[in-house]
Amino acid sequence: MEALEKMGGDVTAQRAAQGIARDADIKQRVLTFSPDYVVFLGAGGPGRFVTMLDGAALSGRVVYAAIGERAADAAREAGLAVEIVPEDSTALGLVEALARFDARG
Repeated sequence: MEALEKMGGDVTAQRAAQGIARDADIKQRVLTFSPDYVVFLGAGGPGRFVTMLDGAALSGRVVYAAIGERAADAAREAGLAVEIVPEDSTALGLVEALARFDARG
């Protein structure tokens, strides 16, 4: 997150995979926050994210990113259109891919 902030990004992290008991609270925070990007760091996150939203829609345009192909495939299987998957499946690769995508405007 520090790398994104150094590049001028405003980073707010919301962990969607913290467990069922907190889903309602996390769902409310995510819907209120209206993220520009949702980033998946593993294959288990996308399914839990979609389940947590339970049909609710995020407002505005949301760009979905995944750190690697397994997470991207899981997101696509969950019905999410992944636009960013770095060639280098590392945190730095993800930050660079996000920066390139954002620079496109």
